[in-house]
Amino acid sequence: MKYNPFIAGNPVTGNHFAVSSRARLGNEIYSSLQVQDSIIVAPEGYGKTSIILYIEGLFHRDGRPFAYCSAQYYPFHSKLDKLILDIVGGFGIKTLSESVNFGHTVKEIDKELSRRKTSGAVAIDEGTVLFDADAPQKFDEFTGVVSGTKNIRWLLQLHPEKFNQLRLSREISHYKPYVLGPFNEEDTNELILGLSGQDLSYTPDALAEIFRLAKGHPMDTQKLGWEIFFQKFRNPYPNSPQKSVKGETNVAKADVEKAWESANQS
Repeated sequence: MKYNPFIAGNPVTGNHFAVSSRARLGNEIYSSLQVQDSIIVAPEGYGKTSIILYIEGLFHRDGRPFAYCSAQYYPFHSKLDKLILDIVGGFGIKTLSESVNFGHTVKEIDKELSRRKTSGAVAIDEGTVLFDADAPQKFDEFTGVVSGTKNIRWLLQLHPEKFNQLRLSREISHYKPYVLGPFNEEDTNELILGLSGQDLSYTPDALAEIFRLAKGHPMDTQKLGWEIFFQKFRNPYPNSPQKSVKGETNVAKADVEKAWESANQS
């Protein structure tokens, strides 16, 4: 069975990051993080985590520290304590005590970055949990510490509902928002054709049908690509294994409908 190049349900990284408009957005956010904090806003499955991981790669490419923190898994009563550990680990600063409070640790990291004459960023995936109304004093502390750093930029991920609730509040008023929309037809074609490569070709009607069915939803587009590739190559050309599939397979509308049904049943 051929290696399936599509990723269904997980963050997209490396060569799988095949949509140039998303790469351009990642580059734009990276540039913005040189001077101000930012927020990525999008519904579930729109590629927020993928963008964050892409930006992390840019920081590492330039030799700058970056800490990726997935806040959705933090215990409720120790969110900031867990955040400290992720930041210290991500920045590779091992001299700090794990017992000090959040504000003190962040200030010490900020000073260390100043001493090294560099700057870094902290990305908080599923940042919605940091604005939980059940513990406002914790998030007042978080907001106060974040606004006081000079060499650390902050990148949050928020769902649209939470962003709309908070966008006029002081907690996020200084963040620059970046809203991820759905793929357009050009994005969809670039993803499907780019990942399929020379293994599988598509008729224009098939590409249009994929776009219609997925409605531009990035994760659903990946699911369709994955299912179509799987259906075609789980037992390709059993009677002539040496036969090349390059340029020979066109995915018709019926195949796309079948793949979509399979994706919905999985």
